[in-house]
Order: sequence, then C-alpha cells, then structure tokens
Amino acid sequence: MASASDSIWEQNITFGSFQFFDNTTQSYYWTTWSLTVVDLIISISIFVLSILSFFLVRIPLTRLLRRCARKSKTKYDDIIVKKLPFPIFLLAMTGMWFPTLYYLRPPPEIYNTYMVVALTIMLAFAIFLLGLRLIDIACYGLALQAEKTKTKLDDMLVPFIRQGLKVVFLVFFLIFMLSTLGIDIASLLGASSIAGFAFAAAADETVGSYYGSYFLVATNPFRMGDWVTVDGQDGVVVKVGMRTTQIKMFDESILSVPNTAFRNLNIINHFESPVVRLQIDIHVSFEATDDKIMSFLTRLEDKLDRDPDLQDGVHDATLYEIKPNGTYVVRLEAAFKRGPAAVAKDEKLAWKWMAEFVLKREDILMNTVELMNEMQLNLAHLPSFVHH
Repeated sequence: MASASDSIWEQNITFGSFQFFDNTTQSYYWTTWSLTVVDLIISISIFVLSILSFFLVRIPLTRLLRRCARKSKTKYDDIIVKKLPFPIFLLAMTGMWFPTLYYLRPPPEIYNTYMVVALTIMLAFAIFLLGLRLIDIACYGLALQAEKTKTKLDDMLVPFIRQGLKVVFLVFFLIFMLSTLGIDIASLLGASSIAGFAFAAAADETVGSYYGSYFLVATNPFRMGDWVTVDGQDGVVVKVGMRTTQIKMFDESILSVPNTAFRNLNIINHFESPVVRLQIDIHVSFEATDDKIMSFLTRLEDKLDRDPDLQDGVHDATLYEIKPNGTYVVRLEAAFKRGPAAVAKDEKLAWKWMAEFVLKREDILMNTVELMNEMQLNLAHLPSFVHH
C-alpha cells in the first residue's frame, strides 16, 4: 500500500484540455495535458539551472578567463575569450531545455507542432552565432599570419574570406530555418513576380560587388596603406571590403568607392613609382616682357636645382604656351623623392610622406609667387597643378 507522501508526489497535475483536428477522420478531438509533481519539479529545476548557468556562471567565468588571457603575450586568446563564451553557454542553455520538455510531457500534438520547432529554431540560432564567432576567430588568426608577410595581397584577401564565409553560412542558416517552419523556398520565390524581380536585382548587385572585389584582387591596382589618386581624389587606402573600398582623404574624411566602379575609374598608385611627379602651370599676365619671362624661367629653375627634396635632373621650368590674350603659361615640372615611408608601406608613415609632399608643393608655389613679386610679374589667375 502506497504511503500518503507517495500519493502526493505521484499525483497528476492537469494543465488543461486542448482541441485538435484530425485530418484522417476529419473530426475534432480533445487531448488532456497532465503530469506528476515529480516530473514538474524536475523540469522546473532543469530550466532554472540552465538560466542560472547562463547568467551566474558565464559572467564570472568569462571575467576570469579574460584576466588570464591578458597575462599572455599573444592577442589570439583574448579574441577567443571575447567571442566564444556567449554562444557556447547559449547553446548549452538551449540544449538543456529539451529534457525540460521531456519531463513536462506535453501532448504529442503540442510537442511536435510548437515546442520542438521553437526549440530547434533557438538551437539553430545558437549554432549560427557560434559559427559566426568561429569564423571571426579563424580569420583573425589568418590576419595575424598575413601581417608577418611582406606582401599586402594576403591582407586584402582575409576580409574577403571572412565575409564570404559569413554569407555562405547565413544562406544555409536561412534555408534551414525556412525548411524547419515548413516553408517551400522555391514556391516562396516564385509566388510573386515583383519579389522575384527584386531578388534578381539584389542578386545581380551582389554578384557585381563580388566581381568588383575579385577584380581588385586579380589586377592588384593598390594595396591597403597605399597612397592613391582616384579620379583626382587623393588619399590612403584603409580598407578593401566586399562591396566598397574606403580611402582616407587629406582632410581625414573617408571616401567610399564601390568596387564595381574601379573598372571605369582612373587609378594612380604613387607607391608604384620611386618619385611623385608634380606639374604646376603658372599663368603670368600679358604685361610681362619676353626678357622678364626668360629671366623668370632661369631664376625659377635655379631655385628648383637647389631644392634637396627634388630628384636631380628631373625638374624643369619652361614657357609652355602663350594664350591668345597674351597670357604666358610657365610650366614647372618636378619630381618629389619617395621617402622611407613609401618603402615601409605603413599607413602612418604614408600619411607623413603625403604631408611632406603637400608642404613641399606649397613651398614651391610660395617661392614662385615671391619670385614673381620680386620681379614685378602679375598672376593672370590662380596656378593649376597635377601630380602623378
């Protein structure tokens, strides 16, 4: 004979009755959800334990691991400690909810139709998040190895690999989610011609962006840290992404150029030449005499000869053109030496080299204007210059 205490623990608890439709018999039927007190206590205990482990164990354990990681010389373990604990504990917590449902003993109709689907989606999301973090960790390791090489090509490839893996992983995740919810992807895309057109347009743009990215890698017109001129805009390449390339301008602003546009743009990489050639056109007013112009050219070329920052034998000052209105066009051509910054291919040193070039360009312009004032020559309009 069972004791009174046993009868209490084995007593059934009823959550309620639920009505369902049977497709086979084409009739409604009722199902009762009930379980014992022991099963209810076990399920609640597992659920509470999963929540406590996620918050009360994860946070102090992560802090402890971070303190240990800071003591090491490498930063790789810092990234691992930063990226992995959250998705791992989320995956463990979601996994512990399956035995919680087992002890709750819901009716098969509720269990298979709603609860398993919901938990499967949560579990898939935890795995998806863990996969993204693992991709970041793996690509961070690749980036560390790429930094040790002399070439910058592998530095450009690492972001492509990271974003490409994430896109593929996201596509598989979405397909799994839709199939779990019982949605037919083919019929979903073909249900609406407008949606199909939008999807095709988006896919075309995405494929074009990827093609532009691989065009940059294949042709290699520049690398990260190079000083480039793109359609007259100067700056340093700071990031090459899957869709756009970011160039930091002289005024610290960021110019984002779509990768697909580089096929039709004029790109000058100043690191590919040992010097940067500067060309300045000085427009002298028509009041000047021929003798003054020739004397001006001689003295100006003498100033360029004495400049230690210019390449020997490359600079020149010539009378380039006489305009119909009598304006003299004096053309200065000089070559600025490529300094150690260009050889080092370091972004900060490259900025220093560009700043030196800009200062030298301004110095040449100021010396030219001072010489014109000394010789009482007037500017017809502001000088124009290009560099390549």
